[in-house]
Amino acid sequence: MYAMGLRSTRARRLSLAVILMLLLSMLAVLAGCGTEESTTLTTGATTSTAGATTSVTGATTTVSTEGPSPSSAWVLPELSILTGPGAPFGADAQWGALYAVKEINAAGGMAGRPIDMKSLDTAMDPGKAVTEMTNAVAMNPIAIIGPMDQISTTAAGQVAVDAGIPFFGSFNDAADLASYGGWGISLYPFIPDMAEAGIKLWVEANPDIKSVVIFTVPSDPALIGGSAAAAETFKTLGITVLGAIDTTAGQMDMSAPAIKAISLKPDGYYSVLNSEEQARLTVELRKRGVTEGRRVCAGAGANGATFYEVGGQALNDTFIWDVADINNTSERWQNLVAAYTADHAGALPYSLAITGQYNAVWALKTAIEAIGATGDSGKIAEERTKIKEYLLNATGIPGAQGPFDYVEGSFSGPCLLFQIKDAKPVLASSRK
Repeated sequence: MYAMGLRSTRARRLSLAVILMLLLSMLAVLAGCGTEESTTLTTGATTSTAGATTSVTGATTTVSTEGPSPSSAWVLPELSILTGPGAPFGADAQWGALYAVKEINAAGGMAGRPIDMKSLDTAMDPGKAVTEMTNAVAMNPIAIIGPMDQISTTAAGQVAVDAGIPFFGSFNDAADLASYGGWGISLYPFIPDMAEAGIKLWVEANPDIKSVVIFTVPSDPALIGGSAAAAETFKTLGITVLGAIDTTAGQMDMSAPAIKAISLKPDGYYSVLNSEEQARLTVELRKRGVTEGRRVCAGAGANGATFYEVGGQALNDTFIWDVADINNTSERWQNLVAAYTADHAGALPYSLAITGQYNAVWALKTAIEAIGATGDSGKIAEERTKIKEYLLNATGIPGAQGPFDYVEGSFSGPCLLFQIKDAKPVLASSRK
């Protein structure tokens, strides 16, 4: 085909010119092999290049970056409850993690590289938790944020352990955490320990309480553990537990549990329920004769915007313990509050889940930079082990409300007791 064209001088000159152009192009490509590529990171089916913002649609996370090349981003799976009864709590956990990512990426990333967070939904379902943890492991990450709840952690934590990947999960107590061989790092302080401290603070503030009932959800292992710890604490304080009142997750009508509890004629009412359930329960207790709010105390799981919205004035003078103070005045916390209220129509970030996952992302950044991790495939197994060992007893980690420590992998912080005044928590006392 080309033989005829090569017979002419003109064709020959054209052919030589083409060959010369190809050679120059090849030289340009070879010369450029050592230069850094500039690419756009796409997560899921969405690409974003606006500033340093982070957004979530369903379970697809979009991360946009400035500064470091996104081609070398740290892929970081995050497991929370995005559907089902625990979805509001899970949405807060996810928001906290993504806000930390936004802060870190805007400041130059983690060890100079941005974070590409992938949100996965466990739905607080054991089977789905295992599936999503398996998907997280398949991403070959340096670590995993979550699962955020006890049910999913119990079901899926071993998947991360078997893969040799550190993960930040929800653990019931020291023995539970220790069973993961150091690969698990706690998102929250141990609830039984905090419950013990919170109950002691409540009883000290109300020494006339000599008998109580405890409200719980028997289908939730974390709440069962919290209830058992509460019962044991009351016993050691010489306070009689007249009975445990069972409720269900998402229960709308709390009249029956309230009536049953009041019929036992206790001095106090202690609860491990979540936000809306606790608010509805308190409304029923007050409607049916509990005139002194101080006789009602809730655990940290109830603290959230919906608690105050649904409970309203019925919450007045009741107590609630937590490990975070919504009134904290640090600059970091105030910035977080401003961002959360802007994203949630003015609601405040009460939920423990927010600070849990926020702190976890900052802890991972601290560990990665302290050990000089690269995430390179040939070193990642060794680096994961070093991260696990570093976080076991790390101190001074930047947190939402100030520096915090890990003690044997457990988040260490104070227990704070609040009394509610005009639908707002006011710090009453605290215990380390």
